[in-house]
Amino acid sequence: MVKLFVFQPKRIHFPFLDALSIERTHLIGYSDGGEVALIAAGKAPERIASCIAIGAIGNFGAELRPRFQRMYPGDWITDEEKRIHGFKDAARFTGEWLRAMTRMIDSGGDISLSLAPNISCPLIIMLGEKDKLNPRRNGERFVNAVPKGRLAMFDCGHAVHDEQRDAFYRMTLNHLRAATRD
Repeated sequence: MVKLFVFQPKRIHFPFLDALSIERTHLIGYSDGGEVALIAAGKAPERIASCIAIGAIGNFGAELRPRFQRMYPGDWITDEEKRIHGFKDAARFTGEWLRAMTRMIDSGGDISLSLAPNISCPLIIMLGEKDKLNPRRNGERFVNAVPKGRLAMFDCGHAVHDEQRDAFYRMTLNHLRAATRD
């Protein structure tokens, strides 16, 4: 029997921000970076002035397992994407990703959903209607647990910031302006 242990420090440290003497910051993260932004906002709410998570939902249920399994063997990954991300073997890459996602689902699927009530800053989760990995209902579940959370849906896939650039920029700037006024 294999047990999965997840290290979750009590307090998140921000060495880069600390080195620059920045007490509070705005976070924007995409995909896995969006998941990290949600974790940081939930674990260190005093340090986060606002948060935007793009293509991230903080929780994966068993209903997503078939979607994740269809990502293997990675024949959908272009040569350009392989070059940009620095890997050659799409089957190996997607196989390792699939194992990690399956383990997350099997351990309950909570990436940061349990931290959502701790998030005190304004939060937007931005999702594409056609994003196969991050369904709207999971995004709604997350933002409904955040006092100042909201979900923004776009007519695109996973990369909202690339596929709906103008709308993404407008919403991001409005969010940052409003958070700065608060």
